[in-house]
Amino acid sequence: GEEASTISDWESGRIGPSASPMMARNSKRLRKPVTGPDSAEHRENRITATISNGLRTPRRSDQAPTRAPDTALAEAYGWRHAFIISLIPGLLIALLIWRYVQPDPPRHEPRAHTPSSPGGSHRLALLKSRNIVLCTLISCVFLTWFIILISFTPTFLVKVRDYSPASMGTVMSCLGGAWVLWGFGVPAISDRLGRRPTLVLFSLIAACCPIALLYASSPWMLGVLMLLTYTGLGCFTLFMATIPAETVPREVMATALGMIMGIGELVGGFIAPTIAGFAADRFGLSIVMWMSCGGALLAAVLALFLKETAPAV
Repeated sequence: GEEASTISDWESGRIGPSASPMMARNSKRLRKPVTGPDSAEHRENRITATISNGLRTPRRSDQAPTRAPDTALAEAYGWRHAFIISLIPGLLIALLIWRYVQPDPPRHEPRAHTPSSPGGSHRLALLKSRNIVLCTLISCVFLTWFIILISFTPTFLVKVRDYSPASMGTVMSCLGGAWVLWGFGVPAISDRLGRRPTLVLFSLIAACCPIALLYASSPWMLGVLMLLTYTGLGCFTLFMATIPAETVPREVMATALGMIMGIGELVGGFIAPTIAGFAADRFGLSIVMWMSCGGALLAAVLALFLKETAPAV
């Protein structure tokens, strides 16, 4: 069961950050003119966070409310059937995107008339953008926090903390509730406080999550702490979508997002968990929680050097 759960966590598509800016821009309601402080830019950022949160939540096998039905189906009919059923949310998302997301209107003037048309120079300029480079590094270390946490937490709780499977499931459900709560809350707070201070603050809070897993005295207290400290999704939305979208021209936005997520997935989603697995074999499972904590702390340090894209209001 543990191996199947980990495989499910690894294979589930994290499409939210990449899809959400494009879907937000193509939403019909975003094309209505807005005046005053509720500008189209800020509204697009809020919708980006909302879409990102909605795309992610149904696909995570470790989050409420999907984990309990998935586990029950797996216990009753086997993991093969549970995996097949888990395809349904992704197919529904694809259907809704095909049905409701509108394409960009055709350009009325040739791209050659614009002074910024050479796409190659724009793409090379991404490597000179401080925010893009920093967001890429943050993606590497924050995905290290995330992947290590979701991959090792069920095994850690059962084998190291001696939790029953029921208690472990309850704690994982609290992670799901926190995922939804902070997925909306962090981007909304960043609209008021600014992107950089919000990312620094909630990265530090996220670093407390693996520490709580190590030292919480009881399952119910750990569940409460998970609700308060599992702030990753909101931070992901900021450095994977919002800050890059506010930094680079629209023509190279997809390239910037792809670079941030691709390199982040390679380092934080493949290399770091592999190293964590070898470290756990040698030093025990507790070491992976410290590695996860270190990833979030490094993200907070890197975020200090970001150039603010949406100052406090």
